[in-house]
Amino acid sequence: MEFKKITPYSVILICILFGSLLLLTFNNCGNIKVSPVQRGDQGSGGSLVDDHLEADQDGFSIGSGFNGFVPIVKSIVLESNNKILIGGMFDEYNGQPKSAILRLNSDGSLDLAFEVGTGFSHPSEFPVVSSIARQSDGKILVGGSFGSYKGQNHNNLIRLNSDGSIDNTFNSGTLSDLHVETITLHGNKILIGGNIQGRIKRLLANGSLDPTFIASFGHVVNSIFVLPSNKLLLSGGIFGGTLGVTQLLENGATDTTVSFGSGIAGLDPVSSGLAFQAQAQSDGKILLSGDFSFYNGQAVGSIVRLLPNGQLDSTFNTGTGFDNFVTKLLILPDGKIVAIGYFQSYNGQSVNRIARLLPNGQLDSTFNVGSGFNNSVHSIALQSDGKLLVGGVFTSYQGVSYRSLIRLNPDGTIDLPESEQ
Repeated sequence: MEFKKITPYSVILICILFGSLLLLTFNNCGNIKVSPVQRGDQGSGGSLVDDHLEADQDGFSIGSGFNGFVPIVKSIVLESNNKILIGGMFDEYNGQPKSAILRLNSDGSLDLAFEVGTGFSHPSEFPVVSSIARQSDGKILVGGSFGSYKGQNHNNLIRLNSDGSIDNTFNSGTLSDLHVETITLHGNKILIGGNIQGRIKRLLANGSLDPTFIASFGHVVNSIFVLPSNKLLLSGGIFGGTLGVTQLLENGATDTTVSFGSGIAGLDPVSSGLAFQAQAQSDGKILLSGDFSFYNGQAVGSIVRLLPNGQLDSTFNTGTGFDNFVTKLLILPDGKIVAIGYFQSYNGQSVNRIARLLPNGQLDSTFNVGSGFNNSVHSIALQSDGKLLVGGVFTSYQGVSYRSLIRLNPDGTIDLPESEQ
């Protein structure tokens, strides 16, 4: 594993974000080495059981899982052939060198046909893949914070062929911006957002800028959701006079037919908050999640549902909501909502970093998370059989060792191999 030099300020941020997962040792040059949590170590979720670190022939197994400097799975994309694209910050999977991206077979084993070589690198920090989008032709768009792929210069955005090779027909120029956080397909065009110039851009299929799309903001764009009307629902920082959420017309202009008022706020109605995701249900209602305690001056807990006009939906009763921020929401076909993040309770009830809500906002007690995850959760994907792939920084779920990735049954229990059921 290669160790990068980072500043003490970065150390503080990492420790705040990822808590007790890290065992840090400092050397005399300001470098930081992470001693990975060993099998049987105790995290914040309690004693670990390492029964599921070894490979199983009849189920989903990640072996020893992900390793690296604060290994994190940030993006999970399911392909039509049941293979699984994974992006994040890691340099090893089950003992095999893999830098920030890989593809798994449906049983959790590495797909060796997806050849990433040396993978991603960054000239001054650890490379991170934050978003993956798969096109209908099988090509794969990858965004994040990186400077090269397989030794070739590609800053923060690249398109790969289905075998992991570089698609040289895609040229987005030099994105010298800080970070691509989200990628959304918009017909045959590509929307990207993050800490980039203007915070949002739309690209043509070949990677060049779409001159018909004009939008610019001063703060991060964390998610972009395309509505059936082709309008765009955005989450992030400050959008004009509204914090956390805005809606755009197809050409990038602000949609004046919807009003989100002052938007979200942090610990008090006048402090800043941050929204990580905005998405619309099939009925047009909007789910907004992130790190906030107020919406338009009304107390909420990191989650809110809005009517299509931007007003609070009074039929969605979350009580005090979550006690910490929500990284993502997954809307299930039956209308239930799976929330993941940093939280440890919902409306006063203990739920460690994953919970399922009923369509009315109440906690679904039939989703059995037990002691939950011992550290933060950042990505989730729904399989066609109802099982959930969940990724993050965690090293255990319900006291059982799983490093950064796990598959759950629809009821929240661990998807165990048939030999252990």
